[in-house]
Amino acid sequence: MTTTIDLSKLTQEQLLELKNQVAEEQKKEESQKKAGRLLYKQMVSDEIVTLYPRLHLLSGMLSAIKQDIFDSLKTFIKMKSELYQATEEQNTHSFSTSDGQITIEIGYNVSDSWDDTVNTGITKVNEYMRSLVTDQPSKNLVDTIMKLLSKDNKGNLKASRVLQLRQMADNSGNTEFIDGMQIIQDAYRPTRSKEFVRCYYKGETGDKQVLPLSITEAPIIQVPNE
Repeated sequence: MTTTIDLSKLTQEQLLELKNQVAEEQKKEESQKKAGRLLYKQMVSDEIVTLYPRLHLLSGMLSAIKQDIFDSLKTFIKMKSELYQATEEQNTHSFSTSDGQITIEIGYNVSDSWDDTVNTGITKVNEYMRSLVTDQPSKNLVDTIMKLLSKDNKGNLKASRVLQLRQMADNSGNTEFIDGMQIIQDAYRPTRSKEFVRCYYKGETGDKQVLPLSITEAPIIQVPNE
């Protein structure tokens, strides 16, 4: 049952005492809140210190297994080259079981990247192309060709498109066009990703499944509520 206090019937001394009680209670609540938050942060810190060694161990195990897989399969890459008398110019190699149930891929990716002189080359090629515009059809053609030098959302050109345009420049015989494309080609700075290992297997229905190999991709095992 809640007791209601009629403040108008209290004396000045009683009002002051009540005010002090309220202030003391608020101070106590703030102190408890602060202590609770400090305890929370300390508990989190302690738990992270406990979890980190497990993650560090997992990271080391993944590195060791990755190195072992590369060492093992690189032997087969060399054997294949010798047996079939052919050297494959590729970044990714795929190996499968005889029944096709399991496949492991190793390799790395190469991303197109360019230094800042690429913009000089693009400007030079653009100026040459615009000089060819005499009417709407020629403008449409130039616009289509210049799309080969359009950048993606990361600000990079596609090396394959640059190669197409370089062939066009060589066929044109125009020195300005050729020089502009040469500047672009000289600005090419491909970046290589870290080596990857991928594994696939066929499920019960024969569909291709990806074996999660990173802690991010690994599913969390859902424990049913009792």
